Amino acid sequence: MESRLVPYGFQPLFTYSLHTQPHGFNVDCSKTKKKRIIMNLDWKWVGIGILIMLGLSILAGIIAAIFLGSQLEGVTSPEDISLSSSQMTLIAILNFLAFVIGGYIVGIKSAGKTILEPAIAAAISVAIGLLLSGNFNIAYLLASGFIPFLAGLLGGWLGEKKQDARANS
Repeated sequence: MESRLVPYGFQPLFTYSLHTQPHGFNVDCSKTKKKRIIMNLDWKWVGIGILIMLGLSILAGIIAAIFLGSQLEGVTSPEDISLSSSQMTLIAILNFLAFVIGGYIVGIKSAGKTILEPAIAAAISVAIGLLLSGNFNIAYLLASGFIPFLAGLLGGWLGEKKQDARANS
């Protein structure tokens, strides 16, 4: 009797066979040659993703500064900045796009399935930003890292879909 050790819809990481023996069951595990899904992270692409996302976040900040230039004149502290809801929305969209685009770049350029790597890179990028600003604590990391994590995950998934479409054409 052949069975799968993975939930429906996932590629099996290995299969097993149960053979009836006089002394009970014998479980024979053998690895398949199918692609891995998420079991082993590719830390090289996490590192590359961190660099890409930090660069894109800086670029998003520069774009935001161009749009908000007149309000930033003479400001010496972040507490001195007051933004309207539309300006905060613009900044949020720019930052979201930075992490989605970063995830997409990692997903399309990396070999194999690297969907979780850009999400982890996004969360680490946020942690680095919080450390550099002197505002790091776990509560801030969880609050400000969740959306970038999801954006990196979305970008990685989109990049992998594009990579698969190119490979199948």
